[in-house]
Parts: sequence; structure tokens; C-alpha cells
Amino acid sequence: MNKTSLPNRVSVLGMGRTGMAVSIYLAKRGVNVYLSDIRKDEFSKELDKLSLYPGIKITLGEHNIEELKRSDLIVISPGIPFDLPFIKELCDDGFPVISEIELCYLLTDQPFIAITGTKGKSTTTALLYHILKTANVPAVLGGNIGTTLISVLPDTFEKTYIVCEVSSFQLEGCIRFSPFIGIFLNFFPDHLDRHNDMETYFALKSKLFLNQTSEQKALLNWGDKKIRGLSSLLRSSVFYFNFPHTLPYKEGVILKDDTFYYRFNGKDIAITDTSKVPLIGQHNWENIMASVEAALLLGVDIEVIQNAISSFLPLRHRLEFVAEINSVKYYNDSKSTTPESVKAAVRSFSKSVILIAGGRNKLKDISNFFTSIESRIKALFLIGELQEELYPLAKRAGLSIVKKCVTLKEAVEDATQLAEKGDIILFSPGGTSFDMFKNAEERGEAFLELVMSLKDVK
Repeated sequence: MNKTSLPNRVSVLGMGRTGMAVSIYLAKRGVNVYLSDIRKDEFSKELDKLSLYPGIKITLGEHNIEELKRSDLIVISPGIPFDLPFIKELCDDGFPVISEIELCYLLTDQPFIAITGTKGKSTTTALLYHILKTANVPAVLGGNIGTTLISVLPDTFEKTYIVCEVSSFQLEGCIRFSPFIGIFLNFFPDHLDRHNDMETYFALKSKLFLNQTSEQKALLNWGDKKIRGLSSLLRSSVFYFNFPHTLPYKEGVILKDDTFYYRFNGKDIAITDTSKVPLIGQHNWENIMASVEAALLLGVDIEVIQNAISSFLPLRHRLEFVAEINSVKYYNDSKSTTPESVKAAVRSFSKSVILIAGGRNKLKDISNFFTSIESRIKALFLIGELQEELYPLAKRAGLSIVKKCVTLKEAVEDATQLAEKGDIILFSPGGTSFDMFKNAEERGEAFLELVMSLKDVK
């Protein structure tokens, strides 16, 4: 497939949000689409919508390998692993199996700004997009952040930056993808239920820079030693953020004495200080530095960046302030699915927190779940499948108040009953939502509803 051209026949695997968006986009442009999903009985609404497009052929309950092999291109949804036998067979036989991100890259000449990392991707992506829109720079937002990228693909000749969050699942299906700016935020254990080991996971993340040229730019977190080590392997121009202000780098964004600075030609230019931004926590300082540096490289004025940062609000379910009830503050961090994200959330507060955690484990080893944050947890209330693993870990870590709860409602009520004036109740699960909820958004909304219902309690 040549860049910006359309193939005659495309197979799309997976009938979720991505598969639907890709299929409809292609069908509207005259492409014959074969859409399949191994699930059978949960697509009545989707089938009604797809019936409007006669160019889409649908198979449920299986992926027909013969149909797939009649395709010019196969687009795989993020939730489908590449190590499935029939996917391996297709790849071995030379059939191009790609992700939606790769497809979008092949369909447009517009410049991509792609953000990856274990945590903070969505916040950084949304903040950078907010800065560009504040600066009246043409841009669209999509990818792993929740909006399918193909649904916002620019249909214009005007230069439009495609700001996208990119996951390891999506990068696994990239072959030629080469963003104008690639940002690697951080790297922690995650998704080992799919990628098997850390080296595989890191290699997939690093694919973001594989095809970059010397005219393109890589933004790396200097504070992450493994990410910093990529610099010698890249052909693109490398820029750092989050490096100690004592280092003699000529250009980059740093945090010094609670103030963000842009170092340019040996001078540190003040941008703003942490007290003036609505995001809290060290991990969010890194997200801000990465977003600011990308914006500066695109020529956005510092004053515009200052205004954009101060007006940006935290994303839903990511260390989101919910309410203050009876002098107790509640925070929703439902998107937290790893021990590292829990630690980042707990460290965001200057005092100890009452923590609600639990969910479904997606890592091989969570023995360090409470390491370095034991003294910051006043009490722990556990939900979901993880509670059986976390309870003994919490006890060994020295936490004195630890309780297993059957439901999230019970955990919120028990935490509230224990809380005293000035306390913080933090919901940061540290596991996926699939044991009790459809997704992290549904889990977060449940927490929000439970907290807001407390206002009605006399």
C-alpha cells in the first residue's frame, strides 16, 4: 500500500470501537471490507449501524483465514494479540497486518505528534493538544486516549498536527509509522499479561522512533535511565526534558525550585511554577515538561503556553478531585492499573491518604506494591480479585488498618466512616477493572456516584 492511497479490499479484525470506525471509514470511500469478530451475540446495535454500508461483509464467531488471505491489507484491533496462531500465519505468509495508527499514517501526509509511555500518556496528549488549540495551531486529538484516530483524520491540505496517544498494543502493528515528534514519557512494568517480559514491552514502546529521520524529533525523559539510553540509537534529533538543572544541556525543559524553565542557549527562561497549574504530583510535572517542550519546538509562544497550562483541567478518572465532604477530600484515580501508578498518586499528596485499591492483576509480580509508600497510607480498603494478593502484602508492609470489602460501595462507606477532618480518600485501584466493571471509566463513574451520594447523607 502506498502512502495516502486506498487498497481495494481490507480485512478488519475486531468489532469494537476501533474496528467499527476503521470499517465505516473505508467503506465510505469505496473499499470492500471484511469485518470479523470471534464473539457472536453482543452486536445488535453495531449490526444495525453497519447495515447502512453494503460494502462491509461481516463474520461473527470466527476469523475466516481464507477470507483474510483474500485481502490487500489486514487491520487488527488493539485488543487482539499478535502471537495468536492465525495472526502468525498471516504474517509469515507475507500479509501486512497493521494497527489503526499505522493505517492512519499511511492515509495522510499530515505530521504526527505521538506520545507513549507507561503512565501519563493521556494527560500529556490532552495537555499538548490544549496548548496547540490555545495557540490557534490546527490540530486534532485521537488514538489511545479514547477517540479513534481514523475518525478525526484531517481532510484538508492545511498543515494539521495529529496529536495522538499511542500504546504498545498499537505500536505492535506499526511498520512504517514515523511521527514528526515522538515523546517517551516513562517506563514501568505493565501489560506483562500480554507482552510476557519487560524487554519485549520496551522494544514495542521504542518502535515509536524506529523510522524517524534526522529531520524529526525525539523527546526523551532524561530521568528514566532506560529511556535515556535510547538516544545513542536514534537517527532523529534528541531533546530531553526532566534533566537536573546542573547539567549543561543547551535546550530542554526542567523543573528547578518548583518552577518550570525552558533552557535555551544556556539560559533558563521561566515558564510557570507548580502552584499555578491545576495538575498535582511529580508524575504530572513530567507530563507538563514534555508537553511544554513539544509546544516550544513547534514555535508556540511562552505566554500562550502559560495561559494554556493554567486553564487545563485533569482528565476524568486520573487523579481527579471529586468533592470535599465534611472536610474530607475525595480523589478519583480509576485509570490507575499498576502499582507504579498507585505510588505516583499517593506521592502526589503531602500527607498520608486513606487508600481504596484493588481490581484484576495484569502483572506477574506485584510484591513491591506498597514499597516506598507504606508510611503514606493511613488505612487501606481492598476490593476485587487483587485483595487476596494485596492483603498479605499490606500486612507485611506494616499497614495497621487493612480491610477486604465485597463491593466498592462498602469500601467508600468504610473509608468515609474512618476518615477524620482534613483526611484524603484516594481511589487508585492499581489493577484493571474487568473483575467488577466493564472498563476503568465505568469503575470511576461508580466511585463518583458513591461519593456524591454521601452529600445526601445527614
